[in-house]
Amino acid sequence: MKTLLLILASIATFLIPIQGLLLLMILFIFLDTCFGIYSTVKRKGWKSFRSTKLFNLVVKSFFYLASIILAFLVDTYVFQSKLFGWINRWQQERKLQQLKPERNEPADSIPPAAVGYGHWQRW
Repeated sequence: MKTLLLILASIATFLIPIQGLLLLMILFIFLDTCFGIYSTVKRKGWKSFRSTKLFNLVVKSFFYLASIILAFLVDTYVFQSKLFGWINRWQQERKLQQLKPERNEPADSIPPAAVGYGHWQRW
């Protein structure tokens, strides 16, 4: 029981950052299904509605939600990590912003790690 709870908690913590996107996609899938049923019933009547066509709902949900989760995985573990020795440009600019001295601060207070960082030899 504890193992199952730990697995579910791990999955939940992984999906928390994209929960809004997943819920929005579920809402769009639900609305698409409702409008599809409405238009079928309006055009051909209730006898034309088949519950077997609702199986497409499962396939559509799986592929849409899996696409969002996969894109989040790629963004998190490929583009924002140091995979292949690359650093994201946004992270590089953020590090430079943290290393910039205040206006009233003398140039001697620049940390030695900042000197020779990229194309910035000196501030």
